[in-house]
Amino acid sequence: MKKLFFTASTALFSTFIMAQASGNINYRDQESYNNTAIDINFPLNNDILVSVKGLANVKADAYTAIFSITQNGKTTKEVNELMDQRIMQSLNEIKIKKGVETFVDMISFVPVYEYETEKKVFNRKTYNEVPAGFELKKNIHIKFDDPNQLNEFIAILSNL
Repeated sequence: MKKLFFTASTALFSTFIMAQASGNINYRDQESYNNTAIDINFPLNNDILVSVKGLANVKADAYTAIFSITQNGKTTKEVNELMDQRIMQSLNEIKIKKGVETFVDMISFVPVYEYETEKKVFNRKTYNEVPAGFELKKNIHIKFDDPNQLNEFIAILSNL
């Protein structure tokens, strides 16, 4: 029993020695890197070009407010007419102001559906989609110079 223990411990010790010897050889053969300075080539006339990006707290030249409008209707013609009436009334009031530019763009024009319940004799309730009309969404962009005008625009557009 003692002999078996001695042999196992000898085998472990001998593999440790080999591993240690191998580790020392690998460590000794590594190249050491010196921390050397990097040469920078400056122009001969000693001019240096420096580029700086920074932020400045500057008063804004103009402001832009974007308002979204949604209109629902039964037909495409009805939806377009109602939306145009609403927008034109507001834009006419807004364009009277000084230093104001407006732009209208369309966001979406999609059909709207409702659900209809149908009960069959040997089946449970089923729900069917039925066309109910259309939904039109547009944005009104208003560019203005005076930040105090924003409340006026909100008052005008809230009457839509």
